[in-house]
Amino acid sequence: MAHGFARPRPTIGDTFLELRARRSGASSLAAPSVADTLRADQRRAEYILRRVSGHGGGAPQLWDSKAAAAATVPASWGYDIDTLNYVVTASLGTPGVAQTMEVDTGSDLSWVQCKPCAAAPSCYSQKDPLFDPAQSSSYAAVPYGDGSNTTGVYSSDTLTLSASSAVQGFFFGCGHAQSELFNGVDGLLGLGREQSSLVEQTAGTYGGVFSYCLPTKPSTAGYLTLGGPSGAGSGFSTTQLLPSPNAPTYYVVMLTGISVGGQQLSMPASAFAGGTGLTTIWFRKSLTLVTSTARRARSATFSNLQGILKSAGTSAVAWVGEAGGTYNSCHHLVTDAFVFSFWYLDQLWYDTKSYCRQTLVGGNYGLLNTSTFEPNPDYYSALLWHRLMGTKVLSTTFNGTNKIRAYAHCVKNSEGIALLLINLDGISTNRIYVMSQGAHAQSGRKKGSGTSDVHIIPVGLGEAAAALTRQEYHLTPKDGNLQSQQLLLNGNVLATDADGEIPELEPVHVEGTQPITVGPYSIVFAHVPSFYAPACL
Repeated sequence: MAHGFARPRPTIGDTFLELRARRSGASSLAAPSVADTLRADQRRAEYILRRVSGHGGGAPQLWDSKAAAAATVPASWGYDIDTLNYVVTASLGTPGVAQTMEVDTGSDLSWVQCKPCAAAPSCYSQKDPLFDPAQSSSYAAVPYGDGSNTTGVYSSDTLTLSASSAVQGFFFGCGHAQSELFNGVDGLLGLGREQSSLVEQTAGTYGGVFSYCLPTKPSTAGYLTLGGPSGAGSGFSTTQLLPSPNAPTYYVVMLTGISVGGQQLSMPASAFAGGTGLTTIWFRKSLTLVTSTARRARSATFSNLQGILKSAGTSAVAWVGEAGGTYNSCHHLVTDAFVFSFWYLDQLWYDTKSYCRQTLVGGNYGLLNTSTFEPNPDYYSALLWHRLMGTKVLSTTFNGTNKIRAYAHCVKNSEGIALLLINLDGISTNRIYVMSQGAHAQSGRKKGSGTSDVHIIPVGLGEAAAALTRQEYHLTPKDGNLQSQQLLLNGNVLATDADGEIPELEPVHVEGTQPITVGPYSIVFAHVPSFYAPACL
């Protein structure tokens, strides 16, 4: 949003602001769940992509190297106040009142909750006391409202970044009712590219330039710095910031390649052509979203290794060992919870003789709970894979959303094929048919004596492949919480009995004429006994 107002000039001086990650045990409102957070991220990312897709050409926009002033604020990961986002603390008003705000490069307007504030859910519990405009001698109100996120009064007051740096007449929103997923933080600090953002409001002093270093865990701190280096030759590399007429707020760059662990992935230039490489740098979220093209390129690295072994004529085979997702024992309620099965099952797809989990028990990446030895969700996911998915992998295509991962194998010790469907969409339910006709071969994933194509399409685009009954295993987290350590199979909690025995993994039987229904954030195994696949004979 653009507003016609004079740009305020801050007091010149170096500042240190701390970026924190938020989480508050004292909050009287339930913190947004991981599922809620991922859904909000997904909606936001899709919105940004829609806006940015209409970008135009133009010259690179460079920072002013003559701007010598700089203000630095410590930045932290807000885990201790119930958020996975990054936060800074500054003072607002005269006298100053500490306010902890999420830092957002995807927003221009900065805002905080203000007195008077309506009761929940319009207002939420936050880390610091509500800002009270009546107690600030420098406060001024300008009528303004933004119904999508916060509704209140467009205001101006003094924003103190540190004892030696203050922004006089800083424009911000004084919110009295909020309608998005916020908890713990006092507000939001907008660092977008338009006039109402902190970056633009302080451009007269800091040159419209900022930099940041993000903390990697709650015990560390990063920083947010307004201002650039005092001259060239400071060891910085630059890239062009692309103008985006449809979304002028966002910082957009062109992605030309991806490296993992210092090794560049083998990806064709066409993967980034036609706007596909457009990438939005979004400070507010700690998640990185990549396209399925990038993921396929990553898997190509392993396929290349397989090719080397085969061409060498050696008896050696490729193993994946110590697979745990992340280092340093991973993270409780992430790598030992339902959400991790998305990653784990996706990894088992690799064409390998042996895939070794980091541990059976130990750390947060074990298949068993380290205290009770009860199976974690990944144990049951791996058990279903082991019982259903044979060693012959079929070429599989999916026509529909890119949020579905679809894999097909010859079923183990039976007739037909076994399917694995992973829905990474937290909003949509997919109803799909499995076809054996009209498919197109997908390179890189064929095994067996014959060639068999599995074509999976959304409901309404074709006929079912067979009318015989199939068996389905639907995996979901308890209460819809992705961080749950309890797994539901077809709606029933999986738990060992009094003797520690693993429960029976009973499928539901579905007529072959019916589509397979894959709910939001769910995993489905299906055994289709009547599917004709020559490679499986």
